[in-house]
Amino acid sequence: MHARLLCALLLFTISAAADPGLFDTIHPKQTIVLVLPDGTCDAKVVENKVDHLTARLKNTTGPCGKRNTFVRVLRSDVHDVFDRQLTPHPDAPGAVRCALIGMTIAATTGGLYVGERFETQAGALAVMAAGGVAGALLCRIPHGPRYRVVADRIIPAQP
Repeated sequence: MHARLLCALLLFTISAAADPGLFDTIHPKQTIVLVLPDGTCDAKVVENKVDHLTARLKNTTGPCGKRNTFVRVLRSDVHDVFDRQLTPHPDAPGAVRCALIGMTIAATTGGLYVGERFETQAGALAVMAAGGVAGALLCRIPHGPRYRVVADRIIPAQP
């Protein structure tokens, strides 16, 4: 008797355990990556309801379909949602290296040119500093979609 009750309780809680908490944080107009068993595809969210997510595909892929078609991802088919901003950036030393290389090559060359052309040290230092800041910002900004949605399947949808 207790084993049957435990089994029934377990079956009812499976869908709740597979329900990712970040599913509700995805908003319309955000770009996501759909991770399916056959491959991945980029999509832009059109609407996010309680039980499903509707998105427009950004490119044509085998697992997902043609570009600009609408697909629906059911909440029950989603295993997990990964947020790039919540996970630690594994390449933090790489960002520092990127900023140093960018500052050394671009900012120093530009600063030396400004210093020689206009015969001013203040202008050269200003160009070097601005190049270093711009290089650091470009290396820091994560490129690509913020969310990765891992799902079993997608189904065609109407907008």
